[in-house]
Amino acid sequence: MEHSTDRSADPVKQLLNLFLYAPLGLLARGSEEYPDLVKRGRANATNARAVGSFALSMGNTKAKARMAEAESHFGEFLRIISASADKKMNPVSKDVHVGEVLTSVNDIIADYDTLSASVIVKSLANLDSPSLTRLEDYERVGRNRVTVLNRISQLRR
Repeated sequence: MEHSTDRSADPVKQLLNLFLYAPLGLLARGSEEYPDLVKRGRANATNARAVGSFALSMGNTKAKARMAEAESHFGEFLRIISASADKKMNPVSKDVHVGEVLTSVNDIIADYDTLSASVIVKSLANLDSPSLTRLEDYERVGRNRVTVLNRISQLRR
């Protein structure tokens, strides 16, 4: 029996095998083999569908997990940015309780709330660092006057 894969075979014989005898053989046995081929084809398609569904579900599960992780990181990022912005807009040193700050500055500068920023700025030069910190905290929680806060900042340098 000659094989079409035999490299020493005549090229004409190879062409005849490929284009004439193979199709004839297929036609002759096709009706016998057809039901078996259909059965194998359906089994392969079913297996491929099951593998594809599994791969897709695993991909979806991983994608959902990654998305939840990204949302968590983004939420944490926003929380940090928000906290940072709050501190920059109203930075009060440490954990200042408003009631404590509000009642504690009149012993540093008498009648602080009635004084103008220009009068307070003149009084700041003689104060020690803890007093400046208390006044700064009070000012930020209260009137938040830029003139007073800038002068305190300059005195700390």
